Amino acid sequence: MSRDKIEDLRVEPRDEAPLASPIQAVIDDLHRQIAKEHSGNVATYIPELGRANPDWFGVCVVTADGKIYEAGDTQQEFTVQSISKPFVYGRASRTAGARRCSRRSGWSHRAPSR
Repeated sequence: MSRDKIEDLRVEPRDEAPLASPIQAVIDDLHRQIAKEHSGNVATYIPELGRANPDWFGVCVVTADGKIYEAGDTQQEFTVQSISKPFVYGRASRTAGARRCSRRSGWSHRAPSR
């Protein structure tokens, strides 16, 4: 291809706002759909859970490069309870090794075979 042809292919920058992230659009849509759900009850077997407002709902995703996408009540503090277990297991697995954690916990570090 000649240099003249390459020059013809050059795209000039435009003074437009950057494109909105498709991740944020998905998070917003997900939040909008799920926020309508009000079935069930707040768990009361742990006192802190019983004090939670059932209307609180937020979605937050942080990418590997540190970008934050959020919708809803993402600044509301809450107790994590059992959802902390996979994070603790992941940390222990990385620190002590997946096989050792599997033996000690009884959880498999592998996906079930199909």
